[in-house]
Amino acid sequence: MERFFAGGDTTVRGYDLDRLLTEIVYVPIAPGVFAVQYQPVGGNLRIIQNIELQFPILRPCTGRCFSTVA
Repeated sequence: MERFFAGGDTTVRGYDLDRLLTEIVYVPIAPGVFAVQYQPVGGNLRIIQNIELQFPILRPCTGRCFSTVA
């Protein structure tokens, strides 16, 4: 079965690439000491909506407002 992933600059900002839905895995590295790894899980469906408004402030600077729904 194909899994769909989201996260990153081109899908959902604020998340690392393909890390929107992750599973936390604890890996033992010594007795009583664990390393934490984040494994991408993905999903059966991916729906993402991005909207961005860009406007001039002072040349050459611009402002941006954006919203992402996933």
